[in-house]
Amino acid sequence: NIFKGMLLSDRHGLRTGDPNRPYLNDNLVFWLLQDAGLLMSAGGPDRHASESAASEPPSSLPSSAAGNSGGGVEINSARILAKLDAMDQLLARLPTAELGRKATENMRSSASSLGCWLGFFRDGCLRWHDLAHRLPTLSPFANGTPPPSVARVAAVSAANSSAATQR
Repeated sequence: NIFKGMLLSDRHGLRTGDPNRPYLNDNLVFWLLQDAGLLMSAGGPDRHASESAASEPPSSLPSSAAGNSGGGVEINSARILAKLDAMDQLLARLPTAELGRKATENMRSSASSLGCWLGFFRDGCLRWHDLAHRLPTLSPFANGTPPPSVARVAAVSAANSSAATQR
């Protein structure tokens, strides 16, 4: 399983640690979305959000999918999943030396067996903007269905978030 659990009850308000690369937890997924400019922070867009949103005009999506809210372009779920999938595929093709500081062949093997490479992103090791310029121009999924690696991350994250709110 690509996701590692977080035991918040034992932390007494302290920061939870990140799992080893390439594994993810909810905190890392939200950090990755924010770092990629696909999710705004509570304080507003971060410095990369405007770069990322500007790199792909809303005209690359059908007008019904682009969504316009309050004068700003709303990045929809199809575009988010398309960007995550494109980055996942890019990471899978990179040599180990380009997967971030201290990445190893063992980490690469784990990511390959998990079928998801997004866990290589970490603050101080590898950031979205380090590779964003290498992403292809994206269009929504041809059949409207996200690829398995991205769908799996989205589904597990949603299930974890739902379970956390029920506690």
